[in-house]
Amino acid sequence: MVGFDHPASDPPYPLIDTNWTIQRLDMVKFNHQKVRSDVVIRRLIRLFIEARLRHISRPTIELQRSQLIQLANSLKEMPISMHTGKPEADVYELPTAFFQIACSCGYFEHKSSTLADAENAMLELYYKRAQIKDGLTILDVGCGWGSFILYAATKYRNCKVTGLTDSAKQKQFIDDRSRQLHLKNVEVIVGDVSIYETEATYDGLISVEMFEGILDEYWISKYDWLNQTVFSAGGTWLSMDLLLYFQEDVTVVDHWLVNGMHLKKTGDVWLKRMDNNWASMKQIMETTYGKDEAAKWTVYYRTFFMFISETYGYNNGEEYLLAHYLFKKK
Repeated sequence: MVGFDHPASDPPYPLIDTNWTIQRLDMVKFNHQKVRSDVVIRRLIRLFIEARLRHISRPTIELQRSQLIQLANSLKEMPISMHTGKPEADVYELPTAFFQIACSCGYFEHKSSTLADAENAMLELYYKRAQIKDGLTILDVGCGWGSFILYAATKYRNCKVTGLTDSAKQKQFIDDRSRQLHLKNVEVIVGDVSIYETEATYDGLISVEMFEGILDEYWISKYDWLNQTVFSAGGTWLSMDLLLYFQEDVTVVDHWLVNGMHLKKTGDVWLKRMDNNWASMKQIMETTYGKDEAAKWTVYYRTFFMFISETYGYNNGEEYLLAHYLFKKK
C-alpha cells in the first residue's frame, strides 16, 4: 500500500485535529435517515487523507526514497510483533456472527460482481499467483477467519492446509466450518507468529493481510484514531515496495499491485451489509460493548468501513493499493 506514517514529535496531521474529528463522529446518531451524516463523515475522512499525504510527501524523490529506507531499517531492528501477550485486538472481541457480514478484500472483476463473486475471485488470484497445486502442504500465517484455508481445502482435497492464528475464537470458527463442510485436510494452530516454532515442513506459506498488522511503534502515531479504537493492537501502513528491502532469507520472484478501488467497493458493501442487518448489529454491539457503549462502537465500525472506502478510493484507487508478493526461499 502506497503511503506510510512518518515519525514526528508534533501531531502529524496539523491541518486536522483528529481527536476533535472523532468527538464529532461520536455525536453522529445511527438512524435510517443518515445519508447527510455519512456525507459529512466521508468529507472529514477525505480531509484527513489529504492532510496525511501532504505530511508524508517529500520535495524530492531522493528524500522520498530515503524515508522509505528509514522505515525498512527501523523494522529490521524490531521484533516481529510488539503486542505479544495480547492476541485479541478490539475487533476480535466481536462474535463470529459479525464476520458473516465483514470479511477481507474482494476482487471485483465485473460491474455486476457480488461480494461473494469478488471474494472468490480474489482467492483464485491468490492461488494462481502463489502457484498452489493439489497435493501440496500449505501454511497460512495469520489465517484470520479462514477464508483461504476453507477455500483451498475445498478446492484441493489432496492439499493439507494448516492455519496459524493467535485467536482461539478464530480457531473455533474454522474448526466448526470444517466440520460443516466435511473437510479432513484442515488444521488450525493457535500460536504467536513472532515466537512460534515447529519441526513441521511445508511446501508453501501464504499470508493474507497480516503484514500491516505488525506494529512499529516508531512509525505509528499516537494521534492515529483508527489504531486507538477499532485496532488497538496497532499496525504499520506499508509502502507498496517495502518488502523488496527484506530479501536476506528469501528472494522476490514476482510482485503485483491491485488497484485500491477493489477494497473501496468491498468497504462499501461491508457498510451496506451492516446497515441492512441493523437489528443483528445492535444486538452484537450491545452484547459486546454494553448498551451505554453500543452506539459509540457502531459509529466507530461504520466510520472504519467509510475510512476503507474513502482511503482506497482516493485518486481512483491509484494512491492506496494492495500489493501481492511471491517469495522463494534462498
